[in-house]
Amino acid sequence: SIQCTAFTTNPVLLSEIKWKNTVVKFSYASDRVEIQSERLTQINVYSKTGNNNVCIKQIKFNNSSYFGTKKENHRLKLSGIDFTYSGEKYSFSYDDNKNSSLPDYYWYSDIHSAEDYWGYWNGTNSKNWVFPKAVADYFNKSLEQGEKIQGVNKDPVLEFTKACVLTDITYPTKGRTHFDYELNVGDFNSSKIKTQNGKLGGLRVMRITDY
Repeated sequence: SIQCTAFTTNPVLLSEIKWKNTVVKFSYASDRVEIQSERLTQINVYSKTGNNNVCIKQIKFNNSSYFGTKKENHRLKLSGIDFTYSGEKYSFSYDDNKNSSLPDYYWYSDIHSAEDYWGYWNGTNSKNWVFPKAVADYFNKSLEQGEKIQGVNKDPVLEFTKACVLTDITYPTKGRTHFDYELNVGDFNSSKIKTQNGKLGGLRVMRITDY
């Protein structure tokens, strides 16, 4: 069996930036339920007038919700940004078709491989994370039945790769931009590893539509 160790880090968070007569302050909430406890909630810009700092700009981040359905698979979601000094609000939508089945973080689960060759989720959810299926099949040709090794499917799958990616931006004017994606395509074929129809891991924007 393979053993791994999980490490917990305490990141250094930027609190403010000062220059000339301007100060930018960053505010955080410590209520996240997954890996890191802090999330950026607000940025305030101050202008120094005499001995006082006057807030001239305020930006709020709406990021108190999550992708996923439980602590083990939660991913923080940015739902919108409010520019309170101008009254402008931007909202964001995402591909959440696979929201209910997002994989757990690996230290919570015995599912060790749910990724393609490039590290993107492909929905495999296998306990075997050593050999890609194509590699295992190659070596199994020369092995006896009792010596066969197990492999895991490492091909990219679009519907899983694009889980939780940005699909729409809605503007203060109520206009909207929609993004469609596709898998990368390229030549990644060898005698041991072949991808399906030249599809590679990762996404690229296929189409941008404005409404």
